[in-house]
Amino acid sequence: YYEELSVPQDEHYYTYPRQVARKAYMKAMDTKKGPVHINIPLFEPLVPELDRKHFEAGRSPYKVFKPNYGDVFSYQNRSNNTSNASNASNVSDVSDVSYTKNTTDNSANNTNNFNNSNLLLTQYKRVLILAGPQIDIDEVESIHSFAENLQAPILADPLSNVRRCHKTGTI
Repeated sequence: YYEELSVPQDEHYYTYPRQVARKAYMKAMDTKKGPVHINIPLFEPLVPELDRKHFEAGRSPYKVFKPNYGDVFSYQNRSNNTSNASNASNVSDVSDVSYTKNTTDNSANNTNNFNNSNLLLTQYKRVLILAGPQIDIDEVESIHSFAENLQAPILADPLSNVRRCHKTGTI
């Protein structure tokens, strides 16, 4: 991946370089991992301004975390929360799933979202798991054990590492 940064306009002075860096990182960590090259125009003198506003400006209010699938899909997490299935009325409908984030952040709010998703899963007789190409090979076993405990089939992307594990229930 290659990117030639232009001099950012005043209204995008902070967001433009961050967007390019985010895009380059995503390309580098994609299924076809590889190097990235970004040419950055530099101004003279090469002395940074250490004002704090330069480090905080242009940042997104959202944080991205790589999920730890071993923790998220562990049977203990699910079985601890199935005892709360009587509280399933707290989860109104499937639209609540959109508020559940793949995150390893241990804040109380995200723990509630995780518990709500487990309660939501207990409401349904049949569950289908979709596995995309970004699944790491180290997390495949956790996903398969989660699927076995749910008795759920897995639909895996052709580029997904989930297909490398020869277990029943993976399509």
